[in-house]
Amino acid sequence: MKILVFLGTVRDSTPPKPARLGVRVANVCMECFRIGYSQLDVELIDALDYPLETVFKPHFTYSEEGA
Repeated sequence: MKILVFLGTVRDSTPPKPARLGVRVANVCMECFRIGYSQLDVELIDALDYPLETVFKPHFTYSEEGA
């Protein structure tokens, strides 16, 4: 059986630092699947691997004057 772990954020601005905290969570999830279920094939699907246009920026990424 194959398990897909989706990392959906494409954020590259901060805060927080580092900008993509979800990478850590995805890696831990993948490791837990690998340890607990050795027969599973675990794969990471990262949104940054696919060319997508930016739809919007979060409010906190703008300066106070530009928001």
